[in-house]
Amino acid sequence: MTKDKQNRTREAFLLGEINEENMRQFSLRIRNLVSESPNEEITVYITSHGGSVSLALAFYDFANIIRARLTTIALGCADSAAIIILLTGKKRKAGKNTTFLIHHVRRSWRKETSFNPDNLRAESIDLEIKSEKMARLIAKETGQSLANVKAQIAKEISLVSEEALNFGLIDKII
Repeated sequence: MTKDKQNRTREAFLLGEINEENMRQFSLRIRNLVSESPNEEITVYITSHGGSVSLALAFYDFANIIRARLTTIALGCADSAAIIILLTGKKRKAGKNTTFLIHHVRRSWRKETSFNPDNLRAESIDLEIKSEKMARLIAKETGQSLANVKAQIAKEISLVSEEALNFGLIDKII
């Protein structure tokens, strides 16, 4: 698809890991589409196993600040932090074969990383704060109780589209 045709279609794609480079390009695309036509809907396609919860939360705030009118569509998978991106949609859809994974926020460590007890406590607190934010956001956007969302996160649930519909992550299976 040419860039000109992609601009006319008002679509954005989040494919792969939620990292700085992907989110920079994705956020710029959304910002440009909103600035061109602030009242027109933008369709966002998501296929992601997740990534940075901080970046996903930043995008959620960004989309709300610029009042982006998003329809989000999960295809294949919307796991972990990708669920936060999915929840930015005013309309949320998923393909019938899409899966969703909800779990506690985690941090990946490099082999050469070393910590003292104070660093580990700070990291633990940071993970707890992000897990709480994610749980509250999921509860708000799905209509589930916070207690239920936290219980589901603790179980690290994997959902198919029908279950995601019943849970409130999506509004429609396509």
